[in-house]
Amino acid sequence: MATKKKKKAGPTFVANKNLAVCTDGKPVREWEKEGAKKAGLSVADWRKKVAETLKAADKKSVAEAFATGEGKSWADEAGTMADRFNAVANGMEEMQWDSPDKLQNMLEGGHPGLEAMGVDIKGYTQYKRPMWTYLKKKGLVEDRNWQHTSAVSWVDKKTKKRYYAENTIPYVIRRSGTAYDFPKGAILKLVDGKDPTNFAYAQVLGVGPSGDPKLELSQGAWGYLGYAADGKSVPAGSGSLGYQQVVPGGISSSTSTMLSGDQIQLAGALGEAGLLGREGKATSIGDIDKAVDGLDEAKLKKLDPYLNDGAKRALEERKKRKKETADASQSGSGPKLIKGFETVFAGPEGRKVGYADAKCIHQAGGHVSEGSDCVYVGKWPLARIGDGTSDDKEVKTGNETIFVGGNPTSATLVA
Repeated sequence: MATKKKKKAGPTFVANKNLAVCTDGKPVREWEKEGAKKAGLSVADWRKKVAETLKAADKKSVAEAFATGEGKSWADEAGTMADRFNAVANGMEEMQWDSPDKLQNMLEGGHPGLEAMGVDIKGYTQYKRPMWTYLKKKGLVEDRNWQHTSAVSWVDKKTKKRYYAENTIPYVIRRSGTAYDFPKGAILKLVDGKDPTNFAYAQVLGVGPSGDPKLELSQGAWGYLGYAADGKSVPAGSGSLGYQQVVPGGISSSTSTMLSGDQIQLAGALGEAGLLGREGKATSIGDIDKAVDGLDEAKLKKLDPYLNDGAKRALEERKKRKKETADASQSGSGPKLIKGFETVFAGPEGRKVGYADAKCIHQAGGHVSEGSDCVYVGKWPLARIGDGTSDDKEVKTGNETIFVGGNPTSATLVA
Protein backbone atom coordinates (compact mmCIF):
# COMPACT_ATOMS: atom_id res chain seq x y z
CA MET A 1 0.00 0.00 0.00
CA ALA A 2 1.32 3.44 -0.93
CA THR A 3 2.12 5.75 1.98
CA LYS A 4 1.95 9.50 2.05
CA LYS A 5 5.31 11.23 2.07
CA LYS A 6 5.89 12.93 5.42
CA LYS A 7 5.99 16.69 5.07
CA LYS A 8 9.16 18.33 6.32
CA ALA A 9 8.53 20.35 9.46
CA GLY A 10 8.67 24.10 8.95
CA PRO A 11 10.01 26.78 11.26
CA THR A 12 8.42 27.65 14.61
CA PHE A 13 7.40 31.31 14.66
CA VAL A 14 7.98 33.69 17.57
CA ALA A 15 5.89 36.84 18.05
CA ASN A 16 7.61 40.23 18.02
CA LYS A 17 7.18 40.69 21.79
CA ASN A 18 9.26 37.55 22.39
CA LEU A 19 12.16 38.68 20.21
CA ALA A 20 15.23 40.52 21.47
CA VAL A 21 18.54 42.02 20.36
CA CYS A 22 21.78 41.08 22.09
CA THR A 23 22.37 44.54 23.60
CA ASP A 24 25.15 43.43 25.91
CA GLY A 25 27.24 41.41 23.48
CA LYS A 26 30.43 43.27 24.27
CA PRO A 27 33.58 41.58 25.54
CA VAL A 28 35.15 42.44 28.89
CA ARG A 29 37.82 44.66 27.34
CA GLU A 30 35.19 46.83 25.60
CA TRP A 31 33.11 47.04 28.76
CA GLU A 32 36.17 48.18 30.72
CA LYS A 33 36.89 50.89 28.12
CA GLU A 34 33.24 51.99 28.19
CA GLY A 35 33.30 52.34 31.98
CA ALA A 36 36.63 54.20 31.97
CA LYS A 37 35.31 56.64 29.37
CA LYS A 38 32.17 57.30 31.41
CA ALA A 39 34.27 58.00 34.51
CA GLY A 40 36.82 60.10 32.60
CA LEU A 41 39.68 57.86 33.70
CA SER A 42 42.31 55.66 32.09
CA VAL A 43 41.41 51.95 32.16
CA ALA A 44 44.09 51.30 34.80
CA ASP A 45 42.81 54.09 37.07
CA TRP A 46 39.22 53.00 36.47
CA ARG A 47 40.02 49.46 37.64
CA LYS A 48 41.51 50.87 40.85
CA LYS A 49 38.48 53.12 41.37
CA VAL A 50 36.05 50.21 40.87
CA ALA A 51 37.90 48.05 43.41
CA GLU A 52 38.10 50.96 45.91
CA THR A 53 34.37 51.71 45.52
CA LEU A 54 33.35 48.10 46.08
CA LYS A 55 35.71 47.78 49.07
CA ALA A 56 34.26 50.93 50.68
CA ALA A 57 30.66 49.72 50.28
CA ASP A 58 28.77 49.18 53.54
CA LYS A 59 25.14 48.63 54.52
CA LYS A 60 24.41 52.37 54.72
CA SER A 61 25.98 53.36 51.38
CA VAL A 62 24.34 50.48 49.52
CA ALA A 63 20.93 51.19 51.10
CA GLU A 64 21.21 54.84 50.05
CA ALA A 65 22.20 53.91 46.50
CA PHE A 66 19.29 51.48 46.16
CA ALA A 67 16.71 53.66 47.95
CA THR A 68 15.16 54.84 44.68
CA GLY A 69 15.19 53.98 40.99
CA GLU A 70 17.22 51.09 39.61
CA GLY A 71 18.02 48.50 42.26
CA LYS A 72 15.23 49.48 44.63
CA SER A 73 14.27 45.82 45.10
CA TRP A 74 17.68 45.17 46.70
CA ALA A 75 17.42 47.95 49.33
CA ASP A 76 16.34 45.48 52.02
CA GLU A 77 19.40 43.32 51.28
CA ALA A 78 21.90 46.18 51.58
CA GLY A 79 24.04 44.46 54.23
CA THR A 80 24.30 41.21 52.25
CA MET A 81 25.04 43.12 49.03
CA ALA A 82 27.76 45.16 50.74
CA ASP A 83 29.43 41.95 51.96
CA ARG A 84 29.41 40.54 48.42
CA PHE A 85 30.81 43.78 46.98
CA ASN A 86 33.60 43.70 49.59
CA ALA A 87 34.40 40.07 48.71
CA VAL A 88 34.67 40.95 45.01
CA ALA A 89 36.94 43.90 45.83
CA ASN A 90 39.21 41.62 47.86
CA GLY A 91 39.28 39.20 44.94
CA MET A 92 40.27 42.02 42.59
CA GLU A 93 43.19 42.90 44.88
CA GLU A 94 44.28 39.27 45.22
CA MET A 95 44.26 38.64 41.45
CA GLN A 96 46.05 41.98 40.82
CA TRP A 97 43.46 43.02 38.24
CA ASP A 98 45.43 44.46 35.35
CA SER A 99 43.86 42.79 32.31
CA PRO A 100 40.41 41.93 30.86
CA ASP A 101 41.24 38.22 31.04
CA LYS A 102 41.62 38.36 34.84
CA LEU A 103 38.18 39.94 35.23
CA GLN A 104 36.75 37.42 32.77
CA ASN A 105 38.14 34.57 34.87
CA MET A 106 36.52 36.01 38.01
CA LEU A 107 33.15 36.48 36.29
CA GLU A 108 33.28 32.84 35.21
CA GLY A 109 33.76 31.74 38.83
CA GLY A 110 37.48 31.10 38.52
CA HIS A 111 38.62 33.03 41.59
CA PRO A 112 38.79 31.11 44.91
CA GLY A 113 35.91 32.02 47.19
CA LEU A 114 33.92 33.63 44.39
CA GLU A 115 32.90 30.51 42.48
CA ALA A 116 29.22 31.51 42.85
CA MET A 117 29.80 34.35 40.38
CA GLY A 118 30.12 31.79 37.61
CA VAL A 119 26.78 30.07 38.34
CA ASP A 120 24.26 30.99 35.62
CA ILE A 121 21.28 32.68 37.34
CA LYS A 122 22.77 32.97 40.84
CA GLY A 123 25.94 34.68 39.66
CA TYR A 124 24.00 37.24 37.64
CA THR A 125 21.19 38.08 40.10
CA GLN A 126 23.19 37.94 43.34
CA TYR A 127 26.51 39.39 42.24
CA LYS A 128 26.86 40.89 38.78
CA ARG A 129 23.67 42.85 38.18
CA PRO A 130 23.49 44.38 41.70
CA MET A 131 27.19 45.23 41.47
CA TRP A 132 26.90 46.84 38.01
CA THR A 133 23.84 48.78 39.21
CA TYR A 134 25.72 50.06 42.27
CA LEU A 135 28.73 51.05 40.16
CA LYS A 136 26.46 52.74 37.62
CA LYS A 137 25.02 54.91 40.39
CA LYS A 138 28.59 55.78 41.36
CA GLY A 139 29.29 56.93 37.78
CA LEU A 140 31.62 54.04 36.93
CA VAL A 141 29.48 51.79 34.72
CA GLU A 142 27.41 52.54 31.62
CA ASP A 143 25.29 49.39 31.31
CA ARG A 144 23.98 47.70 34.46
CA ASN A 145 22.48 44.81 32.45
CA TRP A 146 25.77 43.74 30.89
CA GLN A 147 26.31 39.98 30.68
CA HIS A 148 29.80 38.97 29.62
CA THR A 149 28.51 35.52 28.58
CA SER A 150 26.58 37.11 25.72
CA ALA A 151 29.87 38.27 24.22
CA VAL A 152 31.10 35.39 22.10
CA SER A 153 34.74 34.54 22.83
CA TRP A 154 37.09 31.60 22.59
CA VAL A 155 40.64 30.79 23.64
CA ASP A 156 43.35 29.64 21.25
CA LYS A 157 44.68 26.33 22.63
CA LYS A 158 48.27 27.01 21.58
CA THR A 159 48.74 30.68 22.47
CA LYS A 160 46.15 30.78 25.31
CA LYS A 161 45.06 34.14 23.84
CA ARG A 162 41.37 35.06 24.01
CA TYR A 163 39.60 36.19 20.83
CA TYR A 164 36.18 37.79 20.49
CA ALA A 165 33.49 37.67 17.82
CA GLU A 166 31.97 40.98 16.83
CA ASN A 167 28.25 41.58 17.40
CA THR A 168 28.05 41.88 13.60
CA ILE A 169 28.50 38.08 13.35
CA PRO A 170 25.03 36.49 12.97
CA TYR A 171 24.61 34.53 16.17
CA VAL A 172 21.88 33.37 18.54
CA ILE A 173 21.96 33.34 22.34
CA ARG A 174 21.44 29.90 23.84
CA ARG A 175 18.96 29.70 26.73
CA SER A 176 18.83 26.47 28.71
CA GLY A 177 15.41 25.37 29.91
CA THR A 178 13.64 26.99 26.97
CA ALA A 179 12.78 26.22 23.35
CA TYR A 180 16.08 27.89 22.45
CA ASP A 181 18.26 25.36 24.25
CA PHE A 182 20.24 24.46 21.13
CA PRO A 183 23.76 23.00 21.39
CA LYS A 184 26.62 25.41 20.93
CA GLY A 185 27.68 25.61 17.30
CA ALA A 186 24.28 24.64 15.88
CA ILE A 187 23.05 26.75 12.97
CA LEU A 188 19.47 27.97 12.85
CA LYS A 189 17.49 29.18 9.87
CA LEU A 190 15.70 32.46 10.60
CA VAL A 191 12.63 33.25 8.49
CA ASP A 192 10.99 36.67 8.31
CA GLY A 193 7.32 36.37 9.30
CA LYS A 194 6.44 39.28 7.01
CA ASP A 195 8.19 37.79 4.00
CA PRO A 196 8.94 34.01 4.05
CA THR A 197 11.32 34.44 1.09
CA ASN A 198 13.56 36.56 3.34
CA PHE A 199 15.74 34.26 5.42
CA ALA A 200 19.17 34.11 7.03
CA TYR A 201 21.24 31.65 9.06
CA ALA A 202 22.73 32.26 12.51
CA GLN A 203 25.00 30.16 14.70
CA VAL A 204 24.35 29.42 18.37
CA LEU A 205 27.34 30.99 20.10
CA GLY A 206 26.42 33.16 23.08
CA VAL A 207 24.89 32.07 26.38
CA GLY A 208 22.10 33.97 28.14
CA PRO A 209 20.16 33.55 31.40
CA SER A 210 18.33 30.24 31.79
CA GLY A 211 14.58 30.27 31.38
CA ASP A 212 14.34 33.62 29.58
CA PRO A 213 11.49 33.20 27.04
CA LYS A 214 12.92 35.59 24.45
CA LEU A 215 14.74 34.59 21.28
CA GLU A 216 17.80 36.86 21.39
CA LEU A 217 19.78 37.59 18.22
CA SER A 218 22.95 39.55 17.62
CA GLN A 219 22.82 42.74 15.58
CA GLY A 220 24.50 40.77 12.80
CA ALA A 221 21.67 38.24 12.66
CA TRP A 222 19.13 41.03 12.25
CA GLY A 223 21.40 42.63 9.67
CA TYR A 224 21.48 39.52 7.48
CA LEU A 225 17.66 39.66 7.49
CA GLY A 226 17.85 43.24 6.22
CA TYR A 227 16.90 44.97 9.48
CA ALA A 228 19.00 47.66 11.16
CA ALA A 229 19.24 46.77 14.85
CA ASP A 230 20.60 49.55 17.04
CA GLY A 231 21.67 47.15 19.75
CA LYS A 232 18.95 48.39 22.11
CA SER A 233 15.64 47.15 20.78
CA VAL A 234 14.03 44.93 18.15
CA PRO A 235 14.33 46.70 14.77
CA ALA A 236 11.41 48.90 13.75
CA GLY A 237 9.21 47.27 11.16
CA SER A 238 10.15 43.68 11.99
CA GLY A 239 7.43 41.19 12.79
CA SER A 240 7.30 37.57 13.88
CA LEU A 241 10.36 35.44 13.20
CA GLY A 242 10.59 31.75 12.41
CA TYR A 243 13.44 29.51 13.49
CA GLN A 244 14.53 25.91 12.98
CA GLN A 245 17.81 24.04 13.40
CA VAL A 246 19.40 23.07 10.09
CA VAL A 247 22.92 22.14 11.25
CA PRO A 248 23.61 20.20 14.48
CA GLY A 249 25.89 21.51 17.22
CA GLY A 250 29.64 21.36 17.10
CA ILE A 251 32.30 24.03 16.98
CA SER A 252 36.07 24.19 16.89
CA SER A 253 38.07 26.10 19.50
CA SER A 254 40.71 26.99 16.92
CA THR A 255 40.63 30.67 15.97
CA SER A 256 41.53 29.82 12.38
CA THR A 257 38.35 27.81 11.90
CA MET A 258 35.72 30.13 13.37
CA LEU A 259 33.13 31.02 10.76
CA SER A 260 32.54 34.47 9.30
CA GLY A 261 29.03 35.80 8.75
CA ASP A 262 28.95 34.75 5.09
CA GLN A 263 30.41 31.33 5.92
CA ILE A 264 27.62 30.79 8.45
CA GLN A 265 25.14 31.54 5.64
CA LEU A 266 26.80 28.97 3.38
CA ALA A 267 27.04 26.38 6.17
CA GLY A 268 23.33 26.83 6.87
CA ALA A 269 22.45 26.43 3.20
CA LEU A 270 24.58 23.30 2.85
CA GLY A 271 23.09 21.86 6.03
CA GLU A 272 19.50 22.51 5.00
CA ALA A 273 20.18 20.97 1.60
CA GLY A 274 21.72 17.89 3.26
CA LEU A 275 25.11 18.47 1.64
CA LEU A 276 27.42 18.80 4.66
CA GLY A 277 28.61 15.21 4.60
CA ARG A 278 27.81 12.20 6.74
CA GLU A 279 27.67 13.96 10.11
CA GLY A 280 26.05 17.07 8.68
CA LYS A 281 28.08 19.37 10.95
CA ALA A 282 29.93 22.61 10.31
CA THR A 283 32.50 22.65 13.09
CA SER A 284 35.05 24.56 11.02
CA ILE A 285 35.79 26.23 7.70
CA GLY A 286 37.29 22.92 6.59
CA ASP A 287 33.88 21.21 6.76
CA ILE A 288 32.39 23.84 4.47
CA ASP A 289 35.32 23.80 2.04
CA LYS A 290 35.11 20.01 1.78
CA ALA A 291 31.39 20.16 1.04
CA VAL A 292 31.79 22.92 -1.56
CA ASP A 293 34.66 21.13 -3.27
CA GLY A 294 32.41 18.07 -3.68
CA LEU A 295 29.55 19.90 -5.37
CA ASP A 296 28.64 18.73 -8.85
CA GLU A 297 25.94 20.16 -11.12
CA ALA A 298 23.15 18.13 -9.50
CA LYS A 299 24.19 19.12 -5.98
CA LEU A 300 24.49 22.78 -6.95
CA LYS A 301 20.92 22.64 -8.26
CA LYS A 302 19.80 21.11 -4.96
CA LEU A 303 21.65 23.83 -3.01
CA ASP A 304 20.35 26.78 -5.01
CA PRO A 305 17.00 27.36 -3.18
CA TYR A 306 18.85 27.79 0.12
CA LEU A 307 21.44 30.32 -1.06
CA ASN A 308 20.98 33.89 0.15
CA ASP A 309 23.35 36.71 -0.83
CA GLY A 310 25.81 35.95 1.98
CA ALA A 311 25.95 32.25 1.08
CA LYS A 312 26.56 33.12 -2.57
CA ARG A 313 29.46 35.38 -1.62
CA ALA A 314 31.02 32.64 0.54
CA LEU A 315 30.55 30.08 -2.25
CA GLU A 316 32.34 32.30 -4.76
CA GLU A 317 35.08 33.08 -2.25
CA ARG A 318 35.78 29.37 -1.72
CA LYS A 319 35.93 28.75 -5.48
CA LYS A 320 38.35 31.67 -5.81
CA ARG A 321 40.59 30.41 -2.96
CA LYS A 322 40.62 26.92 -4.43
CA LYS A 323 41.70 28.23 -7.84
CA GLU A 324 44.45 30.40 -6.31
CA THR A 325 45.74 27.42 -4.32
CA ALA A 326 45.77 25.25 -7.46
CA ASP A 327 47.57 27.96 -9.46
CA ALA A 328 50.13 28.37 -6.70
CA SER A 329 50.74 24.62 -6.53
CA GLN A 330 51.36 24.48 -10.26
CA SER A 331 53.88 27.30 -10.02
CA GLY A 332 55.69 25.59 -7.16
CA SER A 333 54.80 28.26 -4.61
CA GLY A 334 52.13 28.41 -1.94
CA PRO A 335 49.14 30.67 -1.37
CA LYS A 336 50.18 34.28 -0.70
CA LEU A 337 49.80 36.13 2.56
CA ILE A 338 46.80 38.42 2.73
CA LYS A 339 47.81 40.14 5.95
CA GLY A 340 51.40 40.50 7.15
CA PHE A 341 52.87 42.53 10.03
CA GLU A 342 51.89 46.18 9.52
CA THR A 343 55.17 47.90 10.43
CA VAL A 344 57.96 45.44 9.51
CA PHE A 345 59.04 44.96 5.88
CA ALA A 346 61.64 42.75 4.17
CA GLY A 347 63.57 42.89 0.89
CA PRO A 348 63.78 45.59 -1.79
CA GLU A 349 60.07 45.10 -2.57
CA GLY A 350 59.18 46.13 0.98
CA ARG A 351 56.83 43.21 1.61
CA LYS A 352 55.22 42.84 5.03
CA VAL A 353 56.71 39.93 6.98
CA GLY A 354 54.72 36.94 8.18
CA TYR A 355 54.31 36.13 11.87
CA ALA A 356 52.75 33.39 13.98
CA ASP A 357 49.25 34.61 14.78
CA ALA A 358 45.65 33.97 13.71
CA LYS A 359 45.55 37.42 12.10
CA CYS A 360 48.36 36.56 9.66
CA ILE A 361 46.13 34.80 7.12
CA HIS A 362 46.89 33.49 3.63
CA GLN A 363 44.77 33.06 0.50
CA ALA A 364 43.81 29.46 1.19
CA GLY A 365 42.07 30.43 4.43
CA GLY A 366 44.60 29.33 7.04
CA HIS A 367 47.07 31.41 9.03
CA VAL A 368 50.77 31.27 9.92
CA SER A 369 51.04 29.27 13.15
CA GLU A 370 54.82 29.04 13.71
CA GLY A 371 57.88 31.26 13.64
CA SER A 372 61.32 31.72 15.18
CA ASP A 373 61.63 31.29 18.95
CA CYS A 374 64.38 33.92 19.07
CA VAL A 375 63.29 36.64 16.60
CA TYR A 376 59.98 38.43 17.15
CA VAL A 377 57.99 41.21 15.49
CA GLY A 378 56.05 42.89 18.25
CA LYS A 379 55.39 39.93 20.55
CA TRP A 380 54.88 37.38 17.76
CA PRO A 381 57.44 34.89 16.32
CA LEU A 382 58.78 35.96 12.90
CA ALA A 383 57.79 33.40 10.26
CA ARG A 384 60.31 31.77 7.90
CA ILE A 385 60.22 29.39 4.95
CA GLY A 386 59.27 25.97 6.31
CA ASP A 387 57.39 27.22 9.37
CA GLY A 388 53.94 25.78 9.90
CA THR A 389 50.47 27.08 9.07
CA SER A 390 47.13 26.22 10.64
CA ASP A 391 46.13 24.14 7.60
CA ASP A 392 49.44 22.22 7.38
CA LYS A 393 50.58 23.92 4.16
CA GLU A 394 53.71 25.49 5.73
CA VAL A 395 55.42 28.68 4.52
CA LYS A 396 56.83 27.91 1.08
CA THR A 397 58.34 31.17 -0.18
CA GLY A 398 59.93 34.29 1.27
CA ASN A 399 62.96 36.55 1.11
CA GLU A 400 66.01 34.34 0.59
CA THR A 401 68.62 36.97 1.51
CA ILE A 402 67.60 37.22 5.17
CA PHE A 403 68.41 34.33 7.48
CA VAL A 404 66.62 33.92 10.80
CA GLY A 405 67.67 31.24 13.29
CA GLY A 406 65.85 29.51 16.12
CA ASN A 407 63.43 26.63 16.49
CA PRO A 408 59.78 26.81 15.39
CA THR A 409 57.38 28.06 18.06
CA SER A 410 53.86 29.44 18.37
CA ALA A 411 54.44 31.03 21.79
CA THR A 412 54.17 34.80 22.05
CA LEU A 413 56.25 37.03 24.30
CA VAL A 414 54.66 37.87 27.64
CA ALA A 415 53.97 41.59 27.83
